[in-house]
Amino acid sequence: MKYVAIVLMSLVSSVAMADGYRCEGQGYRVKMYNNVHRELGTRNAAVLIVSSDSEGTIAVLKPGTDLTKINHRDTWEFEGLTHEVSNGQFAYTSLIVDKEAKGPGALADIFDARLILNADKQREVIRLECVKYRKSDR
Repeated sequence: MKYVAIVLMSLVSSVAMADGYRCEGQGYRVKMYNNVHRELGTRNAAVLIVSSDSEGTIAVLKPGTDLTKINHRDTWEFEGLTHEVSNGQFAYTSLIVDKEAKGPGALADIFDARLILNADKQREVIRLECVKYRKSDR
C-alpha cells in the first residue's frame, strides 16, 4: 500500500501544470501562458496573445525570435515584435505584470498590469487587470 502511494505521488508531482495570466481592460484582452514541457522550463513564456474589441487579434508572440521574458524587481515583462506579412506592419508589444497581487483572500490571484503597444506610429499604454491562470490546481 505504501509503495502504491509513493508511485502515485511521484506521477502527480512530475506533471507540469500550465499557468500564466488572463488580462482585460479598456477594451483589450491579453493571454500569456507558460510552457508545460519541463525541458523548456515551465516558468518560461510559451505564447502571448493580444486582442481588442475593435480590431480582433493584434499580436501573437511566441518564444525564440519574438517573445522574451524580463525579470524586474517588482514586475514581470513579456515583450516582443510582431510582423504582419499580409500588410508589412510591425508592432511592438509589452505586457508588464506586477509580481505582488492586489491583496489577500479573493484578491490573491489578481494583478495590475500595463500593456504597451507601438504600432502605426502610435504608442498606447493600456491599464489591465490580470487573473492568475492555472490549468489545474494541485
